[in-house]
Amino acid sequence: MHLIDTKKLSCKIGLFLGVIHIALFIYIVFQVNFSSEPNPSLYWLVFLYIDFPISLLSYGILNGYASVAPYIPTFLNKLFNFLFPILLFGVMGTIWYIMLPILISNAGKKIFKKK
Repeated sequence: MHLIDTKKLSCKIGLFLGVIHIALFIYIVFQVNFSSEPNPSLYWLVFLYIDFPISLLSYGILNGYASVAPYIPTFLNKLFNFLFPILLFGVMGTIWYIMLPILISNAGKKIFKKK
């Protein structure tokens, strides 16, 4: 049994959700980079709610990072502030939305399997 079968409805729903998620992510990246707001990084807060289980990783990583951030050069801080949301929300969040319907479908088949 393959985890991803493009003929199944759950896979098509997952791909649709992944495309919607990546489109929202690209919109937020443009808002953060080209906004005239005084604190554009607050746009990332949207993904704390949208990518709920994935966003829990951010709390542990950011708490650890906050303790060493004063000792890191400014360039590396800016690089982290740019790459961390991209990897967490852009890559892992999109994978989560692609896999979620597939995982639910497979779990439902195992739970409600006819004997």
